[in-house]
Amino acid sequence: FDAAMGGHAVAGAALLVSSAGHVLAHVYNFFRYSAAPTPVWEGSVLGQRSGLPPQPRYADVLLSRPGWTGHAMVLLMLLAYPLARLSVRRAHFNRFWWSHQLLLLWTLLL
Repeated sequence: FDAAMGGHAVAGAALLVSSAGHVLAHVYNFFRYSAAPTPVWEGSVLGQRSGLPPQPRYADVLLSRPGWTGHAMVLLMLLAYPLARLSVRRAHFNRFWWSHQLLLLWTLLL
């Protein structure tokens, strides 16, 4: 039982670190392309395939399907991680358990 919990914690930590890196890469690209000249934007893969206008605004990105699903996934993770702490699990196990049931919704957003 303890080994399963340890493996689960390692998987959660790996998901946290990889998600943070993924989000930072998107933030970097947003700031890079929001200031890029139109020819640079149109020559990029993102400019050719995303349907976003040159120098996209944050609202443009947020209202796209990848934008709102990505934000929703991050919010679900921000809800689940604090509730997975040992002190919270012991004091409020139902909150911990129900927050982890959101994995189904998170997977559908993927």
